[in-house]
Amino acid sequence: THNGYLWTSTGTQLGAVTFTGETASGWQVASFASPIAVTANTVYVVSYHAPNGHYASDRPYFNTSGLTVTPLYALSNSEAPNGNGVYAYGSAGTFPNNSYQSTNYYVDVVFTTSSGISGQSAIIDSGSSVLLAPVNTQPNLAVDQPNLIAIEGVPAANSGTFSDAESGVSLSASLGTITANSDGTWTWSWTPVDGPASTKMTITADDGQGGVTQQTFTVSVSNSAPTANFANTSGVINSNGTAVLAFSGASDLGSADAAAGFLYSYDCTGDQTFEITDTTLTQFPCPYPTEGTYNAVGRIKDKDGAFTDYTAVVNVIAVAPATPTAVPTVVPTPVPQPTYTCPCTIFDLTAPAAPVLPVVDPAQNNEVTLGVRFQSDINGYLTGLRFYKEAADTGTHIGTLWTDTGTLLGTVNFANETASGWQAARFDTPIAITANTVYVAAYYSSSGLVITEPGTLSNAGVDRAPLHIPANTVAAGNGLIAYGAPGTFPATSAEGTNFWVDVVFVDALPAPTPVPSVTVTPSPAASDVPPATSTSTAATADPAETIVPTDTLPTVESTTMAAPTDEPTLELSATFTGVPTVTLTASSTAVPTVTPSATFTSVPTVTPTATATVAPTQVPPPTQPNQNQNT
Repeated sequence: THNGYLWTSTGTQLGAVTFTGETASGWQVASFASPIAVTANTVYVVSYHAPNGHYASDRPYFNTSGLTVTPLYALSNSEAPNGNGVYAYGSAGTFPNNSYQSTNYYVDVVFTTSSGISGQSAIIDSGSSVLLAPVNTQPNLAVDQPNLIAIEGVPAANSGTFSDAESGVSLSASLGTITANSDGTWTWSWTPVDGPASTKMTITADDGQGGVTQQTFTVSVSNSAPTANFANTSGVINSNGTAVLAFSGASDLGSADAAAGFLYSYDCTGDQTFEITDTTLTQFPCPYPTEGTYNAVGRIKDKDGAFTDYTAVVNVIAVAPATPTAVPTVVPTPVPQPTYTCPCTIFDLTAPAAPVLPVVDPAQNNEVTLGVRFQSDINGYLTGLRFYKEAADTGTHIGTLWTDTGTLLGTVNFANETASGWQAARFDTPIAITANTVYVAAYYSSSGLVITEPGTLSNAGVDRAPLHIPANTVAAGNGLIAYGAPGTFPATSAEGTNFWVDVVFVDALPAPTPVPSVTVTPSPAASDVPPATSTSTAATADPAETIVPTDTLPTVESTTMAAPTDEPTLELSATFTGVPTVTLTASSTAVPTVTPSATFTSVPTVTPTATATVAPTQVPPPTQPNQNQNT
């Protein structure tokens, strides 16, 4: 005998029935004496007792999902309180609360709804017991306009109907606002902020008991053009004048377009040619060379390309040309230029503060040329070079002047050197240099025992206007060095080492000093008087003098005097290079008198020929104090 039972989910028995008239196999059915009411969305358990322990089974049937036969639903194993496919060992009337591998024991119910649907079977293939929950009916939901056209910034609307057989329904929308009306209709509204765009809207009806229905519709949003005020703000203008066209009060229905801003174009004459396009300028000056009435066009455009054109009238009248006003001539005030008192050097009489002597191998050839890059603020001449000597630096020293790229401009030998300190030598001819042009001054040492100050010129140069030594970081390297024979250009930078090389600079060369005329008058007995020879001794330069440019000494050419006749006139001439010709005249009838400064040591007989050599007085160069230099 098989007995059937209906339980609450917690084990309270609600009804029992005995199966009679069973067939040999297949589905067996028994009816309760009175129908038992069940509540929607409530879990129940139905079971039957098999006294012989034989039953049908199918596993794992409820492991991942339940089974729905509307309006009934058998829960999945994870949804049931104690799992689904439940069983219990024992006598009839025992509540099954154990589960084994979600097994379907093929237990079913016969369910009748309150609306009169009777005899409906869930046909749930279940086992010894099953969890049952009457299924809720889904709400009904309909949309009036499945495709809706809208404009950015303008509210869009739609509507529809809804209903539910068992309970009330709540409505919601993915965008916008929806309202459920009491007559079973609903209304929806939404204001798009930007277009063009296409948006899918979803309306959801939820009865609160698991019944959910959704409907969708599409909203196509078009772009709206911006608006503004456009005007000629200059009024009536004269020919060859300018009118300012201006936009104001720009706006757009689309808030996204308004936030992005607008672009403006201007057609000054209305000839459909814009003088300027897509600018952010809200006003533009238009020139009008001739009189007339012009319909100027202004265009405002949003970020999506929608635009609006406006027209503004510009009236241009002709005017007589104005009499030109004389423009006064403005004479610029001369800017005073700096002046310098030269000869000038870079280091003056400065001595190295902390010199470092290099380590020299006596067995090696230590010939070295040391240099420095320099420049002048003004044009001028270099009259010589200087270097600071260490007492151990014996041997030959040769100075050189180069362009910055290595072209040799001049060479000078240092002579009459002191044991140490500043040594100087003068160029045979001053060398012109150009303002603000970099040159290289250098000297050669055969011993290599030279003064060095590493890093002195690394980050800072030496400035003594008008002369400057740039820092290593400003010039193409400074503190220059080259090993080898004299005449080698020092192209390698010693990373800002100061080798104490200097120049002597003047801004102009002095004018030549004129040589005075000398007149020689012989006595009447000219045949007994030899021609006089006038001599002078050139001053010897003091090695301590400052090197400055001096005049080029004149060259004196002699002339041969013919043997005198009776009272001949003796004419001696001397030609001086760079100065006027000096003519010597004398009467041959008497012993000559020398005026103003010729000395005769005797009065011998005059031979047929005589040579008179006259040397002009040499003007010594001016000196500069506090300089130790050789000439």
